[in-house]
Amino acid sequence: MALRCLAIRIVIRGRLLTRGCSETAWQQQSALARNLRGLEPQEVCQAVARFGGAEALDFLNLLTALQRLVRRSPRRMPSEEEELARQLMRAMCQHLGSSDSRERHRARRLGWLAQGAWAAAKCRELPEAQALLQEVGLALRAVLERRKAPLEARDAAQLLWALASGRVALPGLSLAGRLRPQDFSPQDTANVLWALGRLEDEELFAELLPRAEAQVEQMEPQGLAAVLATLAQRRGDATVATAAAGLVQRAARRVQRDIEQTSRLQDSAWRVAELVQLCWAFSALQLEAAQFQHLALRLAREANSPSSSQAFAARDLSLLAWSFANSSSVPLALEVPRIAQAALPRLREFDNQGVANLCWALGSTGTADRAIFARLAHAEELDFTARQLANICWASATVAFLQRDIFEQADRLAQRSLGAFQAPEAASLLWSFAQVSLQPTWHPEVPGTAREAANVCWSLAVLGLHREDVLAHTAKLMEGDALEIHLAQWHLAFLAYKLEAAGPAAASRFGEAWLRRTGRAAHAVAQRSTSSKIHGDVSAEVRKICRGELIQDELVVEQCLVLDIAWPQRKLALEVDGPWHWARTLPGDVLVELGPSRLKRRLLDRLGWQVLHLSYDAWRCDRRAAMRELLPVLKPKNVLGKGSFGKAYLVKNTEENELCVVKQMETSAMEAKAPSFSRAD
Repeated sequence: MALRCLAIRIVIRGRLLTRGCSETAWQQQSALARNLRGLEPQEVCQAVARFGGAEALDFLNLLTALQRLVRRSPRRMPSEEEELARQLMRAMCQHLGSSDSRERHRARRLGWLAQGAWAAAKCRELPEAQALLQEVGLALRAVLERRKAPLEARDAAQLLWALASGRVALPGLSLAGRLRPQDFSPQDTANVLWALGRLEDEELFAELLPRAEAQVEQMEPQGLAAVLATLAQRRGDATVATAAAGLVQRAARRVQRDIEQTSRLQDSAWRVAELVQLCWAFSALQLEAAQFQHLALRLAREANSPSSSQAFAARDLSLLAWSFANSSSVPLALEVPRIAQAALPRLREFDNQGVANLCWALGSTGTADRAIFARLAHAEELDFTARQLANICWASATVAFLQRDIFEQADRLAQRSLGAFQAPEAASLLWSFAQVSLQPTWHPEVPGTAREAANVCWSLAVLGLHREDVLAHTAKLMEGDALEIHLAQWHLAFLAYKLEAAGPAAASRFGEAWLRRTGRAAHAVAQRSTSSKIHGDVSAEVRKICRGELIQDELVVEQCLVLDIAWPQRKLALEVDGPWHWARTLPGDVLVELGPSRLKRRLLDRLGWQVLHLSYDAWRCDRRAAMRELLPVLKPKNVLGKGSFGKAYLVKNTEENELCVVKQMETSAMEAKAPSFSRAD
């Protein structure tokens, strides 16, 4: 009995001692928590070290210390503070994954999870931050599976914003019915919409749009800009675009009103970067240009002003150029060259996306800015994505510049991993190679849409790579509705296939009705070609020389080949070669005949046409001399006699009214001469 009483006293005393130790530890943690709330980051490091390091802190103090570090420190923390942040986040991960259910449950309070996720997202470039966000995502799933009550507005906003910032997805976890949009503040709404856009939760995203529309006037500029940018990134979703139409209209009216009240944009409540982001979003969402043109022109004017241009970052200039080129506004498109000039001295500040945006804008507006494209040499240092390479190559080819380093970089990527390019990007890249007469080292896959397939057919024909399987697949894709231009592209590719590969039997491999349909489309497109002024001047001179002969301007051959000036009875054609027939290599300014011109010359040769070429440069410098070179072939000849070097003919020079003896050319066709363009920058 005495032993039993002694044992009870020992147990009670042990419990009292344990309780005393626990209370003391709890009091110490509480005192530390109160102390941490007012400390600067450097002081936080010292306080945690005195307490015994991150391992000695409970979850609340770990959270408080981390918040103090990321709230007060610059984006790049000093090494001592960064090391402590890493230790704190590792310890928080241990608490969240602890085998002690009591400790794990305590750490998984939704409010604490939200604050921990927010702090981790602020330093998300650290590996420990990504690990903590993953643990928070798992903990959130466990909590939501147990409780059915809606999330508090602020907790939901912080959690979703942080998880989206770290791109931590929650597959299979539905938040439908867990949010109460009516409780969201304007900033909460903006944060949650931005997060749901990244997490691709379509149902909740559409559910929040009416709330966002009602709060447009109360949103902070940064929040509204983020909402509009998120909508622009999801512009391919027709449901979202319809539901967001009212929100976009109200946002445009608010911004218009805000900037009209200030003489300088820097004096408004909006930062320049936010206004540029809005301009990009309005353009991407295809908002009517008149509704944001005032904002866009104000931005363009200040971007080109020496007194205000420094307020625009390199990213802002690239987004402005893209926005203006993508809009349907002619005044905005005319601003693209000016934006490019403002960007030129700062081109090395551009990241890979900025370079791609600027090039795409120049290509879309037909702005052949040699200085910009020539400076792309530094782009070798950038790690372009497949889409960016496709856009840069497309822009270069569109304005007839050949930057071999960029094309070779794209070629290597396509050869190594063609799957990195989406179907439209691969078709665009192949078109670019064909346009500047470069043979790719990769083989394109058969595309899935009529537009892409038509572009691939045309490009393969230009490159002389004839594939019947691509022609057949494309014809099947276009059996229903197809644009006239795509049918015309197919017909030209078929003609090249027939003349250069398959021979007359090619027609039997495709239906007669189909060939008639594509032929009609090709002829209609060909007839829409227009003559230039130089073409008209040359035609007038030719008709003086060849009076009495049948001469036709813009003669259409085989329903798709347009001859500038033709003598149908003699199967003779004169092509007026302007600068648009040639690309220039950068650097070097070596002239390269464009792919379409090469294809046309090849096919006319196969059809038995003799083709003469008159360069724009030769005509501009000395038209008499240029025409004199063509006289031996153009002018009907009277035979005088025959010598050992060929036949001699008497020809009357209509320009100088004199007789001269010339030698008939024995070749059936004259080779095209590369014009000696002036190398003006």
